[in-house]
Amino acid sequence: MPDLTLKLGEASPGTRSDVTAGTPMTVASDMSTKVLVEGQSPDKRARSNWKSATANLKQKRWVARVRARSILAEDDLPEEAIEDLAALRMAYWKKNQSEHEGKRIDDSLEAMSAIWGSAKSWTVVGEVPGPNKFGIARERPLLERDLKHWPADSISGKDLLQTVGVGAMVIKGKKGATDFTLGQDNLSVSRLDNGWEVYCIMDGHGPDGHWPSQRGVNAMPFYLQQAECSALLAAGKVEQALHVAFEQTQRSMEHHGWEEKIKLFISGTTASVVLRHPDKSSVWVATTGDSRVVMLAPGAGVMQLTQDHTPLVQVELDRVQSSGCELECQTHDDGCVERRIFLKGKKYPGIAMTRSLGDLCVKGSGVTAIPEVVEWPFQTGTGAMILVASDGVWEFLKTEDVGRIVLRELGRNSTPKETLAKLFETAKARWAEEEDNYCDDISAVLVPLDMPGLPAVPVPPRDAGMCLAGVCRAGCTLS
Repeated sequence: MPDLTLKLGEASPGTRSDVTAGTPMTVASDMSTKVLVEGQSPDKRARSNWKSATANLKQKRWVARVRARSILAEDDLPEEAIEDLAALRMAYWKKNQSEHEGKRIDDSLEAMSAIWGSAKSWTVVGEVPGPNKFGIARERPLLERDLKHWPADSISGKDLLQTVGVGAMVIKGKKGATDFTLGQDNLSVSRLDNGWEVYCIMDGHGPDGHWPSQRGVNAMPFYLQQAECSALLAAGKVEQALHVAFEQTQRSMEHHGWEEKIKLFISGTTASVVLRHPDKSSVWVATTGDSRVVMLAPGAGVMQLTQDHTPLVQVELDRVQSSGCELECQTHDDGCVERRIFLKGKKYPGIAMTRSLGDLCVKGSGVTAIPEVVEWPFQTGTGAMILVASDGVWEFLKTEDVGRIVLRELGRNSTPKETLAKLFETAKARWAEEEDNYCDDISAVLVPLDMPGLPAVPVPPRDAGMCLAGVCRAGCTLS
């Protein structure tokens, strides 16, 4: 008997290809096709071919997704490229050290956490798991991170944000069935001494991507709290203050990255930062990368959104190509186009965005840490909200769909945290549909613009007894 088994990637009578001939997505369109396999009916065999082809395609897309999201690991580079990168790193560090020597303030993580609570300030940040007894930091897939509140010994970060009406969540993704690497998203919510509020989302990438996102969400509000930025904010120069904070955060990463032996030349992070003051009818939004920010309101839907900084934006592509980088594109079997930015003539870094923090090897070649800053006015009393989210939310959900989900849940009297939980469930389901065992890290902050300013705490420690009635704008009972 001739072999009539359909092979993946092979077109035959009664079949069609959903992509092009010769690709893995060849499926049976005529369920009566005579496919003769012992012990299996034609219908069953056709369904089996469909499932196998679909699984094969999803696996290829998953591999492409991992490649597209991950900057090339240094160990995977040819020996000459590793040596070239090491020389570039040393030259960069020597130049930086001489330029900034004697100009630094103490911005260790300990120092940055110690400033909070000295007057009317506080911060809540995503808590990155520390090393276990074997000295290895691990994080379970699809785990929601704890939120740490500074000053320490106060209520938990989740409890505090719940009481003030701000939603904030960060969830480790899943890059395979046995993925226990650290998640690379992080967030912070902060109240400065002067009443300004800072909301940050950062999405790391590269071999050490968890590090720049962690340092970034701590450093950004820290620098906005310092004298230079405080003076600019007091003078109404909000955009300038944001530019200074981004520049100082980048320098902080450069300095500590060298000290801590972080692979910051091929690791970095997006940064999306929202500044709000309760006495002003505008918010200011600063972004590098593709962690999108939107403003939405009931009856209006999405009213404002930020521009992703990718090679798809011509002005962004023109800048990096004229500054020493080149674009490489690869089209995969499913039609997905992978776009990566490399230094001209080099095999690194393979970054997918045109602005970022970190990524030192392309910082002089057009992939800038300078943010795009916009001011968005709004009307109070309209129920307007700000949503800041990493691309774990946006990858398979359209902006308008995200807006509908958020507004629908809030219309059902869900809290901002409950609303984000529903949004995350939807996003994770879409990842499962599209990518099987791959789900990106997901993080978001949801801020109601009609709420009063964030309260001036610290709150007394739990064992001292505490009342949050003024924070919650509701009554309380102490036990």
